[in-house]
Amino acid sequence: MKAVTLELQDEHILIERYASILDWTRTRLESGVGIDDEFLSSMLQFLSSFIISCHFAKEELYIFPVLKKLTEDVRSLEGELEADHATIRSLADRLKSSLEAGDVTSAAEAMGELSLTLRRHQDKENSVAFAYVEMYTGDDEKDSILSAMSSFDKRPECDRGAAERLISYMFSVIEG
Repeated sequence: MKAVTLELQDEHILIERYASILDWTRTRLESGVGIDDEFLSSMLQFLSSFIISCHFAKEELYIFPVLKKLTEDVRSLEGELEADHATIRSLADRLKSSLEAGDVTSAAEAMGELSLTLRRHQDKENSVAFAYVEMYTGDDEKDSILSAMSSFDKRPECDRGAAERLISYMFSVIEG
């Protein structure tokens, strides 16, 4: 049996690590400890490139349409997931503008909300949404989705190695 969501679940591991980075950074900012501009730039880059432009795009293009074809309850879940994406995009914008304005308090609040929203969103996908996709998608449709996602992954924002290097860099800063 083929699985179309394994790669997305694997990406969730990187995103969970990113949420931990958000928590660490928020705590530092709330404590009045400065954060290096390169570190903050890396945080924003990972968020905008890998999470929003790559991961969310794949879910919206290839996974959410499958959910929309199922029962009313599943369509309701799909709507929640889309709303989560919109909330995360808004929080990303707020984080970026707060950092650019030097508003540490607003940036720290955005980081806390972003971390929580990312984790809750991934829990919904990992525990419910992805199971529906796997159960109710035939092998031919899975082949089509996997092929399309493979082509999509060739985009620069989906460079897994680059995303992992950003996460590694941020953890190297955290670990000192």
